[in-house]
Amino acid sequence: MTDPVSADAIREEIRASLRRLRRLGNEGRIVMAKDSRNTDWHDSRVAVEIAAAALERADAAMLWMRTLPHPDGEYPPIPD
Repeated sequence: MTDPVSADAIREEIRASLRRLRRLGNEGRIVMAKDSRNTDWHDSRVAVEIAAAALERADAAMLWMRTLPHPDGEYPPIPD
């Protein structure tokens, strides 16, 4: 798979991630790690709800974003 080169392509990845996260949560396949540094996230149901809400907010924020073409007219990959 190639990296997305537009805001719309990134938004589609966010929406796909949201669907996968919900599916895993609904199937009961997400559990929280037992780690002394994990002081906030003990309940996987709550963690999935909060993560899903964040993805939904990102999806909504990106709804009207448009990506301008690169000056050479192409949409080259975006380096990390």
